[in-house]
Amino acid sequence: MTVAELFAKANLSPCGPVRWKEPVPESSKGVYVVARVRDANIDGTACELPFRDPFPQNIEIDRDYELGRWIRDEPVVYIGKTDQTIQKRVGQYYQHRCGNTSPHAGGQVVHLLKCDLWVYWSPSNHPRDTELMMLRTFENQVGKVPFANFDGKGRPRRIPTVRHLVQQYRQERMPHRHTTQRGYECWLRNHILPRWGDCLITDVRPRPVELWLRDLPLSAKSRAHLRGILSVLWDYAMWSDIVEVQQNPMALVMIASAMTNRVRRNRSLTDEQFHALLATLGVDPCWRTMLLLAVSFDLRISELLGLKWKDVDWLQKTLRIERGIVKQIVDDVKSPHSARTMVVADPIVEILKQWKQATQFSQPDDWVFASPVKLGRQPLSYTYVWESLSEAATKAGIGHISSHVFRHTYRTWLDSVGTPVGVQQKLMRHADVRTTMNIYGDAQTEDMRSAHEKVVQRAMPKTM
Repeated sequence: MTVAELFAKANLSPCGPVRWKEPVPESSKGVYVVARVRDANIDGTACELPFRDPFPQNIEIDRDYELGRWIRDEPVVYIGKTDQTIQKRVGQYYQHRCGNTSPHAGGQVVHLLKCDLWVYWSPSNHPRDTELMMLRTFENQVGKVPFANFDGKGRPRRIPTVRHLVQQYRQERMPHRHTTQRGYECWLRNHILPRWGDCLITDVRPRPVELWLRDLPLSAKSRAHLRGILSVLWDYAMWSDIVEVQQNPMALVMIASAMTNRVRRNRSLTDEQFHALLATLGVDPCWRTMLLLAVSFDLRISELLGLKWKDVDWLQKTLRIERGIVKQIVDDVKSPHSARTMVVADPIVEILKQWKQATQFSQPDDWVFASPVKLGRQPLSYTYVWESLSEAATKAGIGHISSHVFRHTYRTWLDSVGTPVGVQQKLMRHADVRTTMNIYGDAQTEDMRSAHEKVVQRAMPKTM
């Protein structure tokens, strides 16, 4: 591959050349190429590895290894980029001493060659992307990266595929929360890696991504999740200096909803429906306690199962929410705002006391809803709880209910008893009041207790 062809693939024209060690008269940022030829339009003549001998004492070279990397018919020896001026960066290259880590450790093996070398260059507004494009072009045509394009650990500098980038992301930036990891891995494994795994991250562009998402038989929300994961990977690539910092290309991807004329309404239960569900399961004190806690505190099922008896402050009448459990894995709650101490109305305090007296697992460190099958070492499983609730809802004539039905019910009941929006935000543990109602408000503990007690009055059956 000629030097001219390499620059042309990046839509550039080469400037120069100048002989190796001579100043480069270029005050712009851009890319530069070290080659064995003075004419950019000719191929290199076959040349065996021209190492000078002897080497500096501080350099250890495996000649057999280097011989395997040498490309005898190719004129291009090294491709580099700089966000400084090309003149300054190439000057640092000239000054570098082999074995040191600065000022230009990349491509330092060039200093050990004894053949004639020439430097070509071209200004570029995006040196990192241009360098990656030239490396990819060279590797695709020749089968290797240029001889000197190896980092200080002997690894070739390559444009990573999405699959490789995902592996790095898992090690360095994957969220620690287990349920978040599980969601990310689901999208990666089932959709992103099968389609984009073998593509370079720089090939994940807005148009092909949007067309791909448009054809997937998924809801608009699911397609938005996929776009979000790809956006996270692009952010990671910029953060790790694989590509230049720029506007995230995924911000240009539009998600067209197939249900533009339909508005999905979140379902909440009426007083009668909740009491019917409670009557179906409420014979068991465990289920009665679980349902009343869920609707009285806006708890997710994972948070409900994560409660321990030590989280209840009997004197202050409060309940601390600080963990969740999904698939029997203890994890943090969804967000820092979800971790909160909640006030407890007197009727719920009594319900908790009755259940604590009835259960065989009542020590401070025991789960409130411990599983007898697991001898109390684990709480009831998420799957068992949700399947039991779904079956009970069907028997009660309520029909299908979602996993968030108690949260929606709680929000509706708070609103119906005239609770200010700021109080609702606090009680529902939302980070942003817009999540509650697009209005800002504030709340004091007494207001929260009052609103909580009104919801509990609606939840408690009249016969209890």
